[in-house]
Amino acid sequence: MAEPATRTRERWLLPIPEASAALGVGRSTVYLLAKNGDIEIVHVGSRALVPAASIDAFVAKLRAGQGSGGLMPAPPGVIAHPVQPGGTTGAGTEDLIRGVPRE
Repeated sequence: MAEPATRTRERWLLPIPEASAALGVGRSTVYLLAKNGDIEIVHVGSRALVPAASIDAFVAKLRAGQGSGGLMPAPPGVIAHPVQPGGTTGAGTEDLIRGVPRE
């Protein structure tokens, strides 16, 4: 009988919160990276999981300067850096993170 393969990882599939922690990004960024094809999400039952190998490949691409990091421009109608007349910003950090729509 063949010997079982030696495990080289503690976990092969990471839940979204753990994948976001491993990458140092938020949960929504993990979904954005998956939507852009930068990382893979697989489903086991109703659970969405990120293969650790997908994270490894993404980080390798970033280190080689080949990845975009999944960054996309702000959607239409959203001000990424609102500036008021006189050069002051019109929104707090929380508003910028949430993407406050234009008035």
